Amino acid sequence: MKKIFYTTILLFLLTTIWGMSKKNTYTDILNNQDNHNQEIYVAGISGEMAIEACEKMRKDLSAAALVVKVKGKEKTEYFGRTARQLVEVVEVLKEEGLLQGEEVYLTGEHWSLITYASPYSMERGFVNECKRDKEYLVFLQGEIEFIKETVPIYELYTTTLISPVFSCEEHINIIPQPIGGTTYMKYGDVKDNEFFSVDEKGVRVFLELKKEIFKQYGISVT
Repeated sequence: MKKIFYTTILLFLLTTIWGMSKKNTYTDILNNQDNHNQEIYVAGISGEMAIEACEKMRKDLSAAALVVKVKGKEKTEYFGRTARQLVEVVEVLKEEGLLQGEEVYLTGEHWSLITYASPYSMERGFVNECKRDKEYLVFLQGEIEFIKETVPIYELYTTTLISPVFSCEEHINIIPQPIGGTTYMKYGDVKDNEFFSVDEKGVRVFLELKKEIFKQYGISVT
């Protein structure tokens, strides 16, 4: 077991180091608006898959170690098969360990930038990144302690295909036509979405789950 554990850590660190060496390339792609529209794609989930995932999240999210309201500070940084985003803690709703005003990085199991195939795709777990100065409710598994950073890194509590990140605002979720034979769509067409789905059913079940969760934690959508 120890051998497997340390091998996993080594692979993670090697991936991160390799990604850091390519960081400027990824940043250039994502910060260029023309590239957002022409080169970067994002996957949308189907309604049936969203129903299954959201039903599981209803049961699972209560087991998250931390539930926190955060505010986006910077754009997501992509390091190959991993990614992180800087946020500020607004309010801790479950458990201790984080302080209001503290800055932390979030990372997710499904967050990555795929550049080895064309077109490039940004994987988000079907939920958009946290926008600067906008608030979100996030469910966390805990701090990744074996990575020593000045700013602590916390991992999302992910048990399904959908990342447990919920915007505290209402959004118009555009559903464009995916590119032929896939569930991928131009990120430039959906960059203001909260959720990425290929049909109305997927958006509806995600928003129903969000409504239930916000009621549970006494959060109002603005």
